[in-house]
Amino acid sequence: MKPKLYARPITLFIALILLFIPFIVFAKADSHAGFQFEEGKYQSTFHFQMAGNLIILPVSIEGKRLNLIFDTGMNSILLFSKRHIEDWSEFEKHTVKFSGLGMGKTITGKRLDGLSVKMPNINGKGLSLVVTPWSRFPKKLNGVDIDGVFGYQLLAKFIVQIDYKNQKITLIEPEYFVKPRSAAVLDLNVYNTKPYVKCPVTIDSNKHMLNLLVDTGAEARLIINAESIDFEIQNHKTESIGYGLAGALLGQKIRVNHIELGGQTSLVDFEALVPTKRSYPNENEKLVRDGTLGGETLKKFKVTFDYFNNKLYLESGWAYKSGKETNPMVKN
Repeated sequence: MKPKLYARPITLFIALILLFIPFIVFAKADSHAGFQFEEGKYQSTFHFQMAGNLIILPVSIEGKRLNLIFDTGMNSILLFSKRHIEDWSEFEKHTVKFSGLGMGKTITGKRLDGLSVKMPNINGKGLSLVVTPWSRFPKKLNGVDIDGVFGYQLLAKFIVQIDYKNQKITLIEPEYFVKPRSAAVLDLNVYNTKPYVKCPVTIDSNKHMLNLLVDTGAEARLIINAESIDFEIQNHKTESIGYGLAGALLGQKIRVNHIELGGQTSLVDFEALVPTKRSYPNENEKLVRDGTLGGETLKKFKVTFDYFNNKLYLESGWAYKSGKETNPMVKN
């Protein structure tokens, strides 16, 4: 008897790499497309659900209520069920191909253009999305229905503030944003729509300056590329470390002594994941980063993404007590 898929907790990594370049070009072609506040509004705060370390936002697309994972590593809106193609039969469709982390095959989907999207106090128009019939992604995570994933469309328009503790997200018009006073501040480099920060990471008393993708769509605390720390993965110690859009990820677990986050805050003595080369479907994408800072770390802070001034703010004064492996120490 075959084991049931997702019968036990898994670590998810929802990185997406589009192989169909015209999709990205189209998304940028219409300067009037995208999200905007309703008239008279300049910010919106609303609740989200948590599924593991993932943020699930309520979104209405063409009047249909959906739950989408908010993923800062995602450069498009992606829906997981082919039923949406039938729901929106009036929209012109184009075939696209893309890949994600994992050792599976390239995924095929249909791109739909010119859709309307709504969130509390926010309207979006002229938006593109991709629908894939790919069925290996779980329909539920921790009891929460999952319809798809998105991210960049919000980050490109608003200051995005995530309050993990109270499960609230706030979207702010950039000109009305007030910088947090007591936050650790990291310089943010936005490359190919994705946010990166440079952090000193100490492993076995050796310090490495790593370029890390800040990814709310990765459940893990920290993922490190083996080449970035001159680490050789031992085949006999390789194990399943999670699941990406393209399938299973294999790798090895290592201990991290210390990671510095913005000079004021650091995490000490915790476990990180080192994936094998086969877990990266696109070599060029892999080489952009040395690793990923994921949800298990981010949820210990109130996190603010400011793409307009290239800053990431981490507020930890209200946060979490120090603890064991499942809750590594936060030092201010």
